Amino acid sequence: MGGVDIADQLRSYYKTQRTERRNWLPLFYWLLNLSIINSFIMYQTVQKDTESYTCNFTLPRTGQQLAFRRHLVEILISKSPTKAYSTRPIYASKNNTLPPPIETSSKHDFTYTNTRRECYYSKSRYKCTICNVHFCLFPCFKMYHKSSSVSSRSHSISST
Repeated sequence: MGGVDIADQLRSYYKTQRTERRNWLPLFYWLLNLSIINSFIMYQTVQKDTESYTCNFTLPRTGQQLAFRRHLVEILISKSPTKAYSTRPIYASKNNTLPPPIETSSKHDFTYTNTRRECYYSKSRYKCTICNVHFCLFPCFKMYHKSSSVSSRSHSISST
């Protein structure tokens, strides 16, 4: 029990845990504190047991744990990441062709639906009331329903 009490005592000096609404964060902070304390205890044990062991840093007698934590943070910050992270690329949907609209009247308008379907670039809940094709409100709907393109598509459909 003595080891557990010492670890709890050392952990109580410098807490990283904050009150959070998320359930998993207190567990993460507890594991973080536990790993820092265990590495600090291992550092002290190695320093006492072997005099020939040389370490990259030495801690002052007072405030050893704080100096250890600061040095640990400096080491973690100084290491540059090996992999460059970037934002995820935006891909167009697999089917890059728009279906031809079926025009029964010249009034094309969009309406909200409960189902999400694929638009030209993304998923959308809005669709054309006449064509029955899902579109994003501004870029895709306007591009698809240009007056010249709708009339030419409707003529080609009606002629076939």
